[in-house]
Amino acid sequence: MRHKKFFSLSFILIFILSSSCQFKIYAQDQNILNSEAVIAWGTKGTTDILFRTLLKYVDGSKYNLKITPVNKTGFAGAYATNYVNNQESNGKYLLINAENPPLYEFLGYGNLDYDNFECILLIATDIVAIISPVDSEWHTFSEIVEASRAGRKITMSITNVGGLSWNAVSVLQPYTKTYFIQEWYQTDSLAVSAVFENEADFTFSKIQLAREATRNGRAKILAILSDKEFPGVKARLITEDFPEFKKCLPWGPFYGIFIKKGTDPEIISRYKQAFKEAYENEEYQKYLKSCFTIPLGLQGEEANEYINKWKSNTLSILKNSMLNMNFKFNRIGK
Repeated sequence: MRHKKFFSLSFILIFILSSSCQFKIYAQDQNILNSEAVIAWGTKGTTDILFRTLLKYVDGSKYNLKITPVNKTGFAGAYATNYVNNQESNGKYLLINAENPPLYEFLGYGNLDYDNFECILLIATDIVAIISPVDSEWHTFSEIVEASRAGRKITMSITNVGGLSWNAVSVLQPYTKTYFIQEWYQTDSLAVSAVFENEADFTFSKIQLAREATRNGRAKILAILSDKEFPGVKARLITEDFPEFKKCLPWGPFYGIFIKKGTDPEIISRYKQAFKEAYENEEYQKYLKSCFTIPLGLQGEEANEYINKWKSNTLSILKNSMLNMNFKFNRIGK
C-alpha cells in the first residue's frame, strides 16, 4: 500500500514539474517577438548584404527576437518604405533602407521619409567613386568636364531617378556646370558593366566595386567624392578640382534599420540594444572594413542629425541643379 502511495505521489510530482517546465517554455515562446525585416533593395546589394551579415550577430535568444529578412524592391526603395509604414506600430516590421527616403517627396515618390520612422541603427556610409574604362583617354574627372564644356558629347551610364549615379551627377552639376548624355540602365551593376564594355565614358560607383574593378584591370578611378584620402585606394579627391564641393561633404549612400513611429518604447529599446551589440561585434567590424565602408553605428539624436544634414545638403543642391540645368536623357532601357 505504501508503495502505491509512493508511486502515486512520485507520478504527481513528475507531472507538476513537467507541466511547470512546459509552461515556462510556452511563456518564453509567447514572449518572443517574431518580426519581418523588409529590405528595400535587391539580394546581394549593399543594403541587403550589410544587414544580413549584421543579423548573424544578433543574439535572438538574449533579446527574445526572431527576425526574418525579406526583400521588397521598387521605386528607389519607396515600395518597401510604404509597405512598412502601412503596417501597425506593433514592432513586427523593420525597414532596412538606404539614403533615398529623404528625397521621395522631391522625386515624386510620395511624402514619406525618415521622419515617419524611428532609427534603430545607422550602420555605415559609402564613399562614391567616378570610374571610366581602363583604356580611356581620361585621367581625371576634370578632363571629362572640360571636354563636355568644349562641346564634346560625353556619355555616362546611369540608373533610375533617385539611384546612386543619378543623385551623384545631380549634386555635382552646379559645380561642373555642364551636362552629359545619360544612358539609362536598370541596375547599378549594369551601369558599371557599361563602363567595362566601353559603352559609356564614365559612371559613379561605390568605392568597393571601383577598387575591385581597378585591381581586375577593368576600369580606372578618376576621382572619389571626398576631401580625405581613403585607406587602400589611390585616387584623386573631387575637392582637388572642385574645391567648393567641400561644403557638401560628407556625401554618399548610407544604410540603416528603422521602425515605424508609435511602436512601444520597450520594443524599440530591445531592438536598439540587440543591433548595437551585434554592430560592435569584432567580427562584424572586420567585415565592414573589408567592404571599404565607413562604420557609423549611430542611434537616437546622432542618427537624426546625420540624416537631416544629408537631406538638407542634398535637397538644396538638387533644387539648384534642377533650376539651372535641363538634363538631356537618352533612355535606352537596358
